[in-house]
Amino acid sequence: MANTELPDFVYTQSYLKKAGVRFQVNVVDTTVKRGFSLNFYLASLCFIALCCLPGVFFFLGALYVPLTALFLAYIVFYALRYLRFVRLRRRLRTQERPILAESYAVVLLDEQLLQLPKPLQRCIKVKSAVIYKETGSLKPRFFLGPAFYRSSFDFFRPDIKAQVFTDKKQERFYSVDDESALQTVSAKAGLAALNLGSSLSSGAEKQALQLPGQGTAGSAD
Repeated sequence: MANTELPDFVYTQSYLKKAGVRFQVNVVDTTVKRGFSLNFYLASLCFIALCCLPGVFFFLGALYVPLTALFLAYIVFYALRYLRFVRLRRRLRTQERPILAESYAVVLLDEQLLQLPKPLQRCIKVKSAVIYKETGSLKPRFFLGPAFYRSSFDFFRPDIKAQVFTDKKQERFYSVDDESALQTVSAKAGLAALNLGSSLSSGAEKQALQLPGQGTAGSAD
């Protein structure tokens, strides 16, 4: 995927890597916000079917036990991994001195895609995420928001302030909080609209209270 085919604020991971921009994929926020995926529910349904439907044991024969163990192991592993990142995200966001950053661009995670044959690259979608740039530093670091498959780039808002909470022991684990910044922007917009409405209504009240002769007094003189 050529970077020239993309909007000005969208870059590919391979392009940024060549430009010297390095970052770790945000596993924590991606896992937490994705929650229990479709694969998890399908595996759960298959496990329930294997355990509850009559005749399945005799139909599968020797495959029954390995399949049941495989689905159970997947369900347990997925659930434990999700709960682990939920707890880690909650612990990270209790830090008192987060890294201040702002939204920089949108990045397409195409590194794994480039390892596939070119005919397949055109058929497979890649995940995208907002990349955040550390502020107030001569050598800024870059962080990613949660990465998902998206059909458009209208989720990106430039210059949104964010707080980045990193794990001191394992720096590849971090969490980006830009929701509070978006709430602040929305609150300020609502307050501005409220103030504008108040000023307009007060102006209308003043005009309504004005005496009939006051509006033409100046012209009569």
